Amino acid sequence: MTPAVAETSLAAQGLLPLVFFSAMAVALVGILLFAAWWLGEKKWTAVKRMAYESGVASYGTSRLAFPVDFYLVAIFFIVFDVEAIILFAWAIVWDVLGFPGLVHVSVFIVVLLVGLAWIWKKGGLEWGPQRVERRLVERRRVDRRTEARNQKTEDRGVLL
Repeated sequence: MTPAVAETSLAAQGLLPLVFFSAMAVALVGILLFAAWWLGEKKWTAVKRMAYESGVASYGTSRLAFPVDFYLVAIFFIVFDVEAIILFAWAIVWDVLGFPGLVHVSVFIVVLLVGLAWIWKKGGLEWGPQRVERRLVERRRVDRRTEARNQKTEDRGVLL
């Protein structure tokens, strides 16, 4: 007797519609790109090569100092969004994962909380007037310590 051979064709697996849809999407993108190239104007002029920004001719440098705080907030947002996604996925299969899954997700949350505490301690979550005020106070403390240290060094030098 010959054992039954499992069918592994695309149609048997139900993937034929997915392959057809993907092929149609790639073909449509290719057709649209070709049409844009073929119908578009091919004459390049000096005016076409100029930088254009909202109808105003650009001048000066385009590099601006942008506060890093906005990037930090964006990164925090992404990190905690990923955490939420992982927690939702864990919540869906928590009964399958059992106790080892609980341990893994607990370690994951603890690592994120330690990172959050570190960022909080370093002042990464403070911005605006409070942050400027805090920096000024911290600089004054450092200046006082430096002055006191210099004074002690001078006094020792005089006494020696």
